[in-house]
Parts: sequence; structure tokens; C-alpha cells
Amino acid sequence: MSTALPPLPHVVRDEPALEALLSRPSAADVAFAPDGSLYVADSFHQRVQCFAKDGKFLRAFGTPGPNPGQFAGPTGLALHGGFVHVVDRDNSRVQIFTAAGELHSWYGIHALRPREGQG
Repeated sequence: MSTALPPLPHVVRDEPALEALLSRPSAADVAFAPDGSLYVADSFHQRVQCFAKDGKFLRAFGTPGPNPGQFAGPTGLALHGGFVHVVDRDNSRVQIFTAAGELHSWYGIHALRPREGQG
């Protein structure tokens, strides 16, 4: 008698499913909005993802890099005043986005100019 599990279905071209892939989020990497939606800092993919309260993928924002709106290790989230505050660990800053994922402002060591060298 075999105890092997059946293979999981393979998703090839389902863009929302590909967008919603997560890699090792931790408790500090999630925040709930008042409407029940969930924001997740996905540091492996250098982005923040948002899911509806029923788990449906809504949107993702951010790309890898040192410039405003980009991430190098998003590791913490907080929601305050309708904004999403994201700790951008390796860029030594906090970036603030609207709930829709549009960059609002940022502050920290590399807020005035992108990271240079090992800085």
C-alpha cells in the first residue's frame, strides 16, 4: 500500500497565482487593515503583497533595488492612518505607501540618495 501523496496541480499561466507566491514570511512581516485585508512583506521577492480577507490576491508592489519604491529586504509592516509603512532593512529606511501601493514618502539613512557601495 502506497502512502505517497498525489502530485499537486501545476499552475503555468495563472498570473495572479504566480504573483501571490510567498517565501518565508514571519509574524513581523504581516499587518491587517481595518477592512480585514492582509499585507505581507515578501522579502525573498522584494515586494509587499496584499490579500483580501477571504485570501484572494489583490495586488503586489515593489521591485528589487535601492531606489524609492524598491526594496532590499522588506522585513516589517505597520498600517497607520491609511498608509502602509514598510521597513526596508538593507536600504536602511522606512518607505510609506498608500493602501493601493503608491509610494508616498520615505525616511532613513538612504532616503536622500540610493545606497552606494556597502553603505
